[in-house]
Amino acid sequence: MKKRIFLDECCSDLGSVFGPKAHVYTAKDLGVTGKEDVSVIEKAFDKKCLIVTANKDFVDYYRNHPRRKEKMGSISTG
Repeated sequence: MKKRIFLDECCSDLGSVFGPKAHVYTAKDLGVTGKEDVSVIEKAFDKKCLIVTANKDFVDYYRNHPRRKEKMGSISTG
Protein backbone atom coordinates (compact mmCIF):
# COMPACT_ATOMS: atom_id res chain seq x y z
CA MET A 1 0.00 0.00 0.00
CA LYS A 2 1.38 3.39 -0.95
CA LYS A 3 1.40 6.21 1.54
CA ARG A 4 -0.74 9.25 0.73
CA ILE A 5 0.25 12.41 2.56
CA PHE A 6 -1.50 15.78 2.50
CA LEU A 7 0.73 18.71 3.46
CA ASP A 8 -0.98 21.90 4.56
CA GLU A 9 0.44 25.21 3.30
CA CYS A 10 2.49 25.67 6.46
CA CYS A 11 4.22 22.31 5.91
CA SER A 12 4.43 22.15 2.13
CA ASP A 13 8.25 22.14 2.08
CA LEU A 14 8.35 18.79 3.94
CA GLY A 15 7.55 16.66 0.89
CA SER A 16 11.05 15.22 0.59
CA VAL A 17 10.86 13.83 4.14
CA PHE A 18 8.41 11.11 3.10
CA GLY A 19 10.52 9.41 0.43
CA PRO A 20 10.03 8.79 -3.27
CA LYS A 21 7.30 6.13 -2.98
CA ALA A 22 4.89 8.30 -0.99
CA HIS A 23 2.22 10.27 -2.79
CA VAL A 24 2.51 13.78 -1.37
CA TYR A 25 -0.31 16.25 -2.06
CA THR A 26 -0.88 19.92 -1.36
CA ALA A 27 -4.15 21.87 -1.61
CA LYS A 28 -3.22 22.92 -5.13
CA ASP A 29 -2.62 19.26 -6.11
CA LEU A 30 -6.10 18.38 -4.83
CA GLY A 31 -7.68 21.19 -6.85
CA VAL A 32 -8.63 23.28 -3.84
CA THR A 33 -7.86 26.98 -3.72
CA GLY A 34 -8.14 29.55 -0.98
CA LYS A 35 -7.95 28.92 2.73
CA GLU A 36 -11.16 26.96 3.19
CA ASP A 37 -10.07 24.32 5.72
CA VAL A 38 -13.22 22.22 5.42
CA SER A 39 -12.97 21.68 1.66
CA VAL A 40 -9.25 20.89 1.88
CA ILE A 41 -9.81 18.29 4.60
CA GLU A 42 -12.66 16.71 2.65
CA LYS A 43 -10.43 16.36 -0.42
CA ALA A 44 -7.65 14.84 1.70
CA PHE A 45 -10.17 12.40 3.23
CA ASP A 46 -11.37 11.41 -0.25
CA LYS A 47 -7.77 10.55 -1.20
CA LYS A 48 -7.32 8.73 2.15
CA CYS A 49 -4.35 10.91 3.05
CA LEU A 50 -2.48 11.35 6.27
CA ILE A 51 -2.91 15.05 7.06
CA VAL A 52 0.20 16.97 8.15
CA THR A 53 -0.47 20.46 9.47
CA ALA A 54 0.32 22.90 12.25
CA ASN A 55 -3.10 24.53 11.90
CA LYS A 56 -5.23 24.03 15.03
CA ASP A 57 -8.45 24.57 13.00
CA PHE A 58 -7.61 21.47 10.95
CA VAL A 59 -7.14 19.40 14.10
CA ASP A 60 -10.44 20.50 15.64
CA TYR A 61 -12.41 19.77 12.46
CA TYR A 62 -10.62 16.47 11.79
CA ARG A 63 -11.04 15.20 15.36
CA ASN A 64 -14.82 15.58 15.11
CA HIS A 65 -15.19 14.47 11.48
CA PRO A 66 -18.09 12.05 10.83
CA ARG A 67 -15.77 9.55 9.10
CA ARG A 68 -13.74 9.30 12.32
CA LYS A 69 -16.71 8.37 14.52
CA GLU A 70 -15.88 5.45 16.78
CA LYS A 71 -12.15 5.63 15.91
CA MET A 72 -9.71 5.62 18.80
CA GLY A 73 -6.67 6.98 16.94
CA SER A 74 -4.60 9.71 18.47
CA ILE A 75 -3.94 13.17 17.15
CA SER A 76 -0.74 14.97 18.01
CA THR A 77 -1.12 18.71 18.53
CA GLY A 78 2.59 19.20 19.29
